[in-house]
Amino acid sequence: MERFSPPTKPETVVLDKIPLWVNFHGLLLEHLNRTTVQRIASAVGVVGIILPEEGLPKNDEDFRANVKILISVEQRFWRVII
Repeated sequence: MERFSPPTKPETVVLDKIPLWVNFHGLLLEHLNRTTVQRIASAVGVVGIILPEEGLPKNDEDFRANVKILISVEQRFWRVII
């Protein structure tokens, strides 16, 4: 999300990115590192924060990455789990 300032006209705002948290469940042991998570997440969009910031995940949340996804790009490989 980007901050909206009062002098900005709503019709001029371009919504071309969606900020999402991407979870990486079930990675194989050889892929359980920040470098691999960074590479996978960058295939979807612009990567911000990767959690946990140091080491390996210590609970069942696994790795998570904050990614700004370009909505103008066709996403053929998305899988949404609710």
